[in-house]
Formats: sequence, structure tokens, C-alpha cells
Amino acid sequence: MKKRATSPSWQHMRRLLASKSKNELLNLIRDLSTLTTANKDFIQAQVLTPKQPFPLSLQAQCSRGQLHWPFVNLDAKIPPDVNVLIFS
Repeated sequence: MKKRATSPSWQHMRRLLASKSKNELLNLIRDLSTLTTANKDFIQAQVLTPKQPFPLSLQAQCSRGQLHWPFVNLDAKIPPDVNVLIFS
């Protein structure tokens, strides 16, 4: 009976990719994007969509000194939702 080949682990792939040059990685991304339209759409969405920082919890903001009584972020552009402040 033939033994089924296992795929390499992510750690192994990561080490291999880390050893590649910038041009080799760009060529790999180009090849992947031309392979299918789904790949192309995914890569474009990842590159063109600006990354927004995930908002910190109230507890984390408070511990960093970013929240002040009555637990309002002074730099916020919109008023906080009172229900979120009370019930979270």
C-alpha cells in the first residue's frame, strides 16, 4: 500500500519563505495572483485595504491611562455607547 504524503507544517513553510529574497517572494505572489481570480481578488483585498488597529477593551484603555472618569476616551471622535460601557 502506498503511503500518503503529508504536507509540510506551517513552521517549516515559514522558515523556507523567510529564507527567500524579496524578489522571489514578489514573484511567488505574482504567480499566485495569476493562478486564479479568487487568488487575485484576495491578494488585492489584502494589499489595498488599509489595516485598522483593533480597539482596545475598556480595561486595557484604563490601564494605559487612555480613559478618564467617567470612562470616556478624550481622543474619541464620537461619544461612547453608554450600554457598552455599562454592560461590558
